[in-house]
Amino acid sequence: MKMNPQLSLLLAAALAMGAAACGDSKEKPSKLECTSNAQCADRTDGKTECDLIHNVCVEPSVQDHCDADEDCAGRTDGRTKCDTTLHLCTTPSGNTCTPETQETDCASKLCGEDGTCKTVKMVNCDTNVPEHAIVANDALKVAVNFDGTNWEAPAVCPWTCDTNGYQLNEAKTGCETLPGCTEANAAEKCRSKVCGEDGTCATTKQDVCLALSAAELAAVNASEQDESAQVTWTFVEHNDGSSEWLRDKCPITKCVDEDAYEINEAKDACISLADICSGDEDCAGNGEKTYCHIELGESSGTCIKPECNTNDDCAESLVGPFCHNKKCTKECWFDYDCANNSNGLTMCDNANGTESTWECKEPECEPEECSADGDSYCKDGHWTECTSGLKCALTGGEGIQGTCQVPQGDNCSPACSADEFCRDNGESLTEGRFTCEYKAAQLTSPTIRISQFYFGGFDNSTTSTYQNSFLELYNYGDAEVDLTGLVIYQGTKKGAFTKLTVDFSYDCNGACKVAAKSYFVLRNNSPKNVTNALPVPMDAKFNCSAGLDSSLALTVGEVTDTTCNGIKAKAVDLIGMGSAFCSETTPAQGIATGVGENNVVTEGNRGTHSYQRDESLTDTGNNYYDFIAKPVVLHKQ
Repeated sequence: MKMNPQLSLLLAAALAMGAAACGDSKEKPSKLECTSNAQCADRTDGKTECDLIHNVCVEPSVQDHCDADEDCAGRTDGRTKCDTTLHLCTTPSGNTCTPETQETDCASKLCGEDGTCKTVKMVNCDTNVPEHAIVANDALKVAVNFDGTNWEAPAVCPWTCDTNGYQLNEAKTGCETLPGCTEANAAEKCRSKVCGEDGTCATTKQDVCLALSAAELAAVNASEQDESAQVTWTFVEHNDGSSEWLRDKCPITKCVDEDAYEINEAKDACISLADICSGDEDCAGNGEKTYCHIELGESSGTCIKPECNTNDDCAESLVGPFCHNKKCTKECWFDYDCANNSNGLTMCDNANGTESTWECKEPECEPEECSADGDSYCKDGHWTECTSGLKCALTGGEGIQGTCQVPQGDNCSPACSADEFCRDNGESLTEGRFTCEYKAAQLTSPTIRISQFYFGGFDNSTTSTYQNSFLELYNYGDAEVDLTGLVIYQGTKKGAFTKLTVDFSYDCNGACKVAAKSYFVLRNNSPKNVTNALPVPMDAKFNCSAGLDSSLALTVGEVTDTTCNGIKAKAVDLIGMGSAFCSETTPAQGIATGVGENNVVTEGNRGTHSYQRDESLTDTGNNYYDFIAKPVVLHKQ
């Protein structure tokens, strides 16, 4: 008997559901018994909890799933604590650990995110199944326990016998040849209750199709189906003892818009005639063309097969080396597309928003360069006009060459002193727009400097390098420095500062000290949604929400005047980022974000790059020169 071509997909779905047997050939396939504990709560047979892997009600003593410790209370196997990461009942462990010390601190050699040794973990199921069996899902995760010495073997993956001549044996441990039968004794001899034309129990038959709901039809751009159609049904037995008849879906007979869609060859969806779309939902059921590719500025696009996610995916493409909207293209979109060119073509001529051919080319200008009329300055290789009232200064003003500045003494009232410069904060015609700031950001202070700041990606990031942002300090002096009394402040884009909560008792018991020529790392308490824990123990924790255009300051004691000038008066070190108002002279150049679907700003380099001092760790008092954005690296070992 030949297996239906869609059987392998149907088997996988059926085995994952663990549906119950249906017996009579006219019955519809059974549904999931439960998807939550609430659906089992009123049972009188003791099976009052839902096994979320097989979706059947089970006795609480068998159920490992939990959300809190009380869900594991009363167990007799010792697993009375809930691991809220895995949502599994585990054996309580008082052993504390870190990922670096788990080999020595934990008998199981596994340290969890909560800093304790683990006795339960999730692994792939065992694919070692009997002969003539088919594995339903070899990627299924199952729980395994540590017995104090060894980790137990994982459970065998869900499987069923190959329906092409085999069935489950009586012990449910293997597969055996289908028995012989006649039409008269099929109900007795055959579990499927059907005898085939070859005189053996049948595992396939012809019967009515599986009708789709209105919502399921709409999802594949269809409006009508042939519910009377005869399709192949397949009898499937599971190794848990349940069985069911699986059947094909009813063929599509009409599309929602027959001028725009046509029925595909498999008759299970309607596909776009012109591949025109306004969103991914318009490409549903369109074979491999599942992504709606829309060019910038357009309201509609075409359905395509996704080609790439990053430029790396296009490295060997004959079309082009850049990835844009899931397609490889020869056109660049951002300067960082061209950053690694060794031929000097390091700027994308589209990046400045001017009409262009969108190709990599040589920079228009050099850093610190001003135009001949002084109305423009060089920013990221492009000529950028200064805002009204400012001029590009080769010298003077802040003393930073090649930036738009207010000339020394102009617009500030009263005039700035010799140790100050007059700065435009960028706000339109507001009171206090022009303010005097100190030229020397660095005051007499301990030998502690900010050496790195990492954002940790956007919220709910799935691509950032580490799950927590962090601030790294460095002691460049020759003697140990006690951090007691130092305070961290976070500044907004406009320069208003607030004190951050720092827990110096995390690892150094309230007396944090930094050895000479050593690093000190503060981890943000709020992790992002990725699994990559910081690979080294942190020295302290703090609560930080600094954005791309924020400032961070390390001051000697608390500051009563939390303006930029007030912070600078007591600053040990200060970093202003992007377009932040408060910085040491000029902010560090911004970390690039990306542009995703519908021109929505995406994480870009924020999850993979950090602000770091150059390799010499020098401090010139100018954030623009002292900090550069590059791939995040933890210097502390």
